[in-house]
Amino acid sequence: MGVAWGDLTGHHGCDVFITNLRGEMNILYIGDGKGQFTDETMSTGVGPPSLDRTGFGVVALDNELDGDLDLVLVNGKVKRANRQPGARPGEHWNVYAEPGQMLLSDGKGKFRDESPLAGLLGTRIDVSRALVAGRTSTTTAISICWRLRAAGRREFIGTSRRAADTG
Repeated sequence: MGVAWGDLTGHHGCDVFITNLRGEMNILYIGDGKGQFTDETMSTGVGPPSLDRTGFGVVALDNELDGDLDLVLVNGKVKRANRQPGARPGEHWNVYAEPGQMLLSDGKGKFRDESPLAGLLGTRIDVSRALVAGRTSTTTAISICWRLRAAGRREFIGTSRRAADTG
């Protein structure tokens, strides 16, 4: 499962986001700055979009360059289930395939699912197991690399959609 931490709600404290299994929601714990955390999964909107997915990798990054951290996730079932329309990793893997997700923050503790804006990561239905983000050069662009299908060696690298425009 994946874990991301940072000031995810704009309150200048450390929060922790944890991905979960299908049928269980991803969780967002809001830190109070004194070592105590409160489950704010429902009030922030991060839970419901994850209920039908199995989360693996997650990164927190300012995808829109608006000063707040957004969440990008990759998913993939661990138990065989019905094939989602459009799944294409291969006959054996189709029943494990799920699309990734992008949850954009409003900077005040609320997230909205904007997965279709994430390009291949949010629209391609595949089996993903890992996600990493970071700068690959001195530009302002943040690159995202994710691993698809444990049995194959397919990797994709994308660039955050707004960061690329600032070049």
